[in-house]
Amino acid sequence: MKRFISLFLIVLMFCAVISVGCGGGGSDDPKQSEQFTNDIGEDTGEYDPNGEGRGTSGRVINLSTITADYTAQDGEVLTGNLAAMAKISIADGATVTLKNVHINGYNSISYKFAGLNCAGDATIILEGRNDIKGFYEKYPGIYVYEGSTLTINGNGSLNASSNGYAAGIGGGYEIPFGTIVIDGGTIDAKGGYGAAGI
Repeated sequence: MKRFISLFLIVLMFCAVISVGCGGGGSDDPKQSEQFTNDIGEDTGEYDPNGEGRGTSGRVINLSTITADYTAQDGEVLTGNLAAMAKISIADGATVTLKNVHINGYNSISYKFAGLNCAGDATIILEGRNDIKGFYEKYPGIYVYEGSTLTINGNGSLNASSNGYAAGIGGGYEIPFGTIVIDGGTIDAKGGYGAAGI
């Protein structure tokens, strides 16, 4: 009888070890585990803005992964080439770093927005070379909403332009704008027909 009990306990311990070692008690859905890893950015250090999670401070957003409109949050770093016809905005009160960003807007009435839209007070920190062109011709490269202040700082460069009749940075054709403060960076802003650079 004692041998039977000992054998039973050994088998029970063996099963427990296998269960724990193989991830027993966790999710059996590998897709769910993969989504969680992508959301927290453990594999690449980048966040997929079209996943289920939200951006957090220090998160790197590669614009080449954008497939829908996106609003950058405080502390995020935008980088890469925007391929989609998506509206990229900066949240009110956010400080966002532009690091080698390329947004070349497509001039179409279907895309009534600027290359980069500041939905409220915002600060942009420039790193590397950044090129931003507005989408529809009546909108600027970087739009600063009326009553808002955009502050630009950093050691990088920024080339901003419209796709027609708007400013490089500021407002658009018959579209009012806010205040622009430049504290750093190398800025080359080109206005469209009859429009100011800034």
